[in-house]
Amino acid sequence: MLQKSDEGKLKIIGSTTQSDGTNSYNKINNIDSELDALTIAKTGSKTMKKVLEQENIKITDLLKIIPQNINAFAYEKLYTSLLKIDKNLFFLKNIPNGGHLGDVDLIRNLTDYFGELEFQQLPLKECENILLYGMGGPEGKDKNYHAILLKYNAQLN
Repeated sequence: MLQKSDEGKLKIIGSTTQSDGTNSYNKINNIDSELDALTIAKTGSKTMKKVLEQENIKITDLLKIIPQNINAFAYEKLYTSLLKIDKNLFFLKNIPNGGHLGDVDLIRNLTDYFGELEFQQLPLKECENILLYGMGGPEGKDKNYHAILLKYNAQLN
């Protein structure tokens, strides 16, 4: 995942990434297995918690979590249970509309979320925290998990 932080209204204040190594380990040891959704959600939840802990921010301090358009059920049931949050903290509006082409989901979803706030004329408070979350990896390879913590600052141009 390429990331950059210019002095715009959103600033990257933290990020983390990890690979679970599971499929590589299993292949080397000739173990036939597939990661299940709960295992993936557990690792993804740990990744999100890690970036928040690094920046000393509580999950309740997030305005929104912007994920990839992968699986609404996983976000609504698994991730919310593991993170102990309400499903409305996730921006899931675009999942039925498809996406996930070259992982453009995160940027599209972030843009659409801000457009939705603007359309509803909902102002953002100074220094709101937003978390971007993505995961993936080619089939049969290790899963990679990414979390980027953004801070909104209306004073920046």
